[in-house]
Amino acid sequence: MLPNCPIAKADIIHAEEILGPNLGSLKRKMMRTKPSRVIIGTYDKLPTGILEKYGNVTLAVDIMYINEIPFVMTTSRAIHFGTADTGEAIEEETNAPTHGYDLWPRPMKRNQRYNMVSMGHQSTIAKPHLHVMLNQVGIREGLKMFGEKGNNTLLEELNQLHKRDALLPRKKEDMTYDESKKALRYLMFLKEKRDGTIKARGCADRRSQREYTTKAETSSPTISLKAMMMSCEIDAREGRHVAVTDIPGAFLHADMEEDVHMLLEGTIAEQIMKLDPSLYRKYTWEDRKGKLMLYVKLKKVLYRTLQAALLFWRLLSDTLVEWGFKLNEYDKCIANKKINGKQCTILWHVYNLKISHVDPKVVNDVVKKLEAKFGQEIPLVTSQGKTIEYLGMCINYMEKG
Repeated sequence: MLPNCPIAKADIIHAEEILGPNLGSLKRKMMRTKPSRVIIGTYDKLPTGILEKYGNVTLAVDIMYINEIPFVMTTSRAIHFGTADTGEAIEEETNAPTHGYDLWPRPMKRNQRYNMVSMGHQSTIAKPHLHVMLNQVGIREGLKMFGEKGNNTLLEELNQLHKRDALLPRKKEDMTYDESKKALRYLMFLKEKRDGTIKARGCADRRSQREYTTKAETSSPTISLKAMMMSCEIDAREGRHVAVTDIPGAFLHADMEEDVHMLLEGTIAEQIMKLDPSLYRKYTWEDRKGKLMLYVKLKKVLYRTLQAALLFWRLLSDTLVEWGFKLNEYDKCIANKKINGKQCTILWHVYNLKISHVDPKVVNDVVKKLEAKFGQEIPLVTSQGKTIEYLGMCINYMEKG
C-alpha cells in the first residue's frame, strides 16, 4: 500500500470492469523499424586560391568533458575555424586503424594516455601540422618527462610564492582540527608550450571550500559582453587609441582576508624547502608512508581559491578610484576619468585590461602607472595599435567609426 494514497486495490479492479481493457494492447504493439541510412558527401573540392593561402593549417586539439561525455575540440590558428565532435567508443584494442578517437572510457590509471587515431578520410586540403594540447601532466610525471628543465620551471613557480611572502609556514601541532580538515591541497602541473619551453602552473584545490563558502561570498563582478562591445564601438567612433594589458601573477598582489591554510605534499614540499631550508625545514613532517608534508597559511591570494577573483577585483577597483577614476554604476568592471578634457576608459575581465583615450600619451601614462603598481616582479604584457586581440577576439580599428 502506498502511504496517503486514497486509491485502493478495489478501486483499480472496479475501473477495469467499467472501462474495459487497454485498447492499445488489444490492437497489438508494433516494433520500431530501422530507418534507412543517410549518406552525405563529406568533402568537396576547394578553390585553388584557398588552398594556396590556407593550405598549411595549424590545428590545435583538446578534449572537453560534459557530464562524463568526451568531446574533441579543434580550432585552426590561421582561419579560426572550430569544430566539436564526440569520441567514438572502442570496444577492444586492436592493431588495425580505427575511424574515430579512443576516448571512451576515460583512462583509469595515472600513466594511461589517450590513443588518438586520425580519421581515415581523404581531403583535397593540405595535411595540417597537428599540435595536440593534451600535454599538461602532474608534477611527478612531469619531472620524469621534462627532467632538469621541468625541475627548474617548478622552482621558478614556487619561488614566486616565496619571494612575494605569500606563504606562512605552520607547525602541525599548532593546527586545530578544523584548520587541518579545511586545508586545501596544492596542485602543480607542467606542460610543454609550442615554442618548446616548459610552463609550470600551481593552483589550489578549492573543492573543499565549496562545503563552507557560499557563492554570494565569493562571486566577483565581471564585464558584460554588451558593455564590452559598446566600449569598442565608442573607441571606433571617437578615434581613441587603445591598449590591452595582462597582469601576470595578478592574484598574488592581493592580500588574503581570511584564514586559509594549504597542505604542500611530497615533491612540492621538498622543492620549496630547497628555496630556504632555514625557514621551512623545522615546519615539515612526514606521514605514515614517509611522504614529506608542510602546512602553510596563505598571506596572499592564490590562483583557484574561491575568493581569488573577488579580492583582486577589490584591489584593482580601489587602485583606480585612488587614481581619480569612477566606477560605472551599471557595470563595476568599467572605470572612467576625464583627462585633458576627454574621457579615459578602463575595463577589465579578471586581470585582462583594456585602456582607451583619444591621446596615446594618456594611454601610455596609465599603462606606466599599472606597470609601477603591478609589474615590479613580472612585467605586464601590453599591446596597442589599430589591431589588437582581447579576450579571444580580434578587434580592428583601421576604419574610424
